[in-house]
Amino acid sequence: MNFRCFALLAFIPLMSCSSSTTTPQSTITQPAFVFTPVSTLTVVPTVENPSITPSFTTDPVIGIDFVAELCSARWTSNSKDLPCPGENFKNSPDGYVGLYDPALINVKETSSAILTYPAQNTLEGIFGHYPAYDVKAGDQFSTYVTCLTDAPCDVQFALEYYDGNGGYHNNFVGWNYRSGEPVKEVIVELSQLAGQRLEFVLALRPNSNSESAYALWIGPRIIVTALSQ
Repeated sequence: MNFRCFALLAFIPLMSCSSSTTTPQSTITQPAFVFTPVSTLTVVPTVENPSITPSFTTDPVIGIDFVAELCSARWTSNSKDLPCPGENFKNSPDGYVGLYDPALINVKETSSAILTYPAQNTLEGIFGHYPAYDVKAGDQFSTYVTCLTDAPCDVQFALEYYDGNGGYHNNFVGWNYRSGEPVKEVIVELSQLAGQRLEFVLALRPNSNSESAYALWIGPRIIVTALSQ
């Protein structure tokens, strides 16, 4: 699978989010919505200060808009269902998911964001399980990742999925992020999954203390490049 990252302003090598590709693991079959921490995962290299210039001359065709379909997903943390959207992310010890305006943290990106916050005192994380989607050749997953600027965080963002047989693939791709790093853009080619009907999961796991893991997915979506180019 090819991974591409684009730079805005300047290319700065990553210190804390280096590439470490692991040997693919076998499919993990789990009961639906039972999530457990994982120790290994394919970590995708990213580029700091990413370009926000569209890659297409016309508006791309969107396969999944994870922001627009936020509450079509089932969100869980610490094996408990979460309300969508949540009411107050600063007072949500059981976890929180909701929309957030990235302009509030001076991110020059026009897309809306998903704010995710895992249950406190756990490293399990928070997971959004989306409805089934038919992956096509040329599809790309695209998102920007960051954290709220007023809270220290050390987290791992990940795109995971259930296959057509109910097998849960929690070792697909992921990206580490720490407070103080620039906003990162990641683009993941999904062509290797073409022809499959999958249920994607946005996963956020704290690498350390979960109490300040206020993490943002900015404009996460699947772009149908075969139709938009």
